[in-house]
Amino acid sequence: MQRYFVLPEQIREGRVTIKGGDAHHIARVMRYKAGDVIIVCDNTGRELIVQLEHVWGNAVTGRVTTERTALSEPRLRVTLAQSLLKGDKFDWVVQKGTEMGVYQFWPFHAERSVVRLSDSKAAKRRERWHKIAKEAAEQARRGRIPEVSNPVRWRDVLDHIPLFDVAVIPHERERNQSLPSLWQSLSRVETCLIIVGPEGGFEAEEVNEAQQAGAYPVYLGPRILRAETAALTTIACTMWAGGEMEVTAE
Repeated sequence: MQRYFVLPEQIREGRVTIKGGDAHHIARVMRYKAGDVIIVCDNTGRELIVQLEHVWGNAVTGRVTTERTALSEPRLRVTLAQSLLKGDKFDWVVQKGTEMGVYQFWPFHAERSVVRLSDSKAAKRRERWHKIAKEAAEQARRGRIPEVSNPVRWRDVLDHIPLFDVAVIPHERERNQSLPSLWQSLSRVETCLIIVGPEGGFEAEEVNEAQQAGAYPVYLGPRILRAETAALTTIACTMWAGGEMEVTAE
C-alpha cells in the first residue's frame, strides 16, 4: 500500500484529510478511487490504514479502519552529524540515511568545509532536505520523517556529545579501535551520535576535541572512503551492531 505522511491535525474523529501535493499524487498519479486503501502516518511512529471516501484533485478524505505501531522504526536512535558537502552529496546522504533508519540529521560547518551557507540559503536547503527525507521515508515504509536541523557550529556538536549513550567519529588515522570492536564493549545503547567530516577530512584538533568531549574515534578499514561513503558505512555498521537488521515479526 502507498504511504503518506500527514500532520496530526489532519486526523479528526477517525477521518483523515489530505491536501496539496499528496492529494494530487493520490488522485492524478496513483489514480486511486473511493474504496481504495492507503497507509497514513502522523510522524509519531503510528500507522493508520485508511479507506478512501472522497478523491478530488486537490483534496482527499478517508476513514481510519486500523491503527498500529510502525514496526520499521528502529529502537536505536541514530543521529548523524554530517559536515556540509559539495554539490548534491548531502542530499544523497539524507536520502540514503533516511532509508537506513537515521533518526535525525545535523549539518555542521567543519574547519575544512568548503560549503558555507548563509541563513537564507540554509533555509532553502533545509526545505529541500525535508522533502527528500519525506519521500525517502515513504519509500522505506518508515513511521516518521527524520528531522533535518539548520546547519550548526562545530561547538554545538561537541556540546551535545555527552547527551548520547555513545558517540563515534570515523577517522582514517585511527588504528586502536574499529567500530565493531567498540560495539562489543558496550552495554545497551539507545542513542548514538555519528560524526562525519567534510571531503578533506577533520583537522587533528577537531578529532581531539571530539574525543575529549566523549566521542570514540573509530577505524573503518584500510581503504580511504569519501565523506558520504563513510557516513553510510558507519550508519550500516551501527544499525547491524545495534540489532536493527535482525528478522522481526510482521
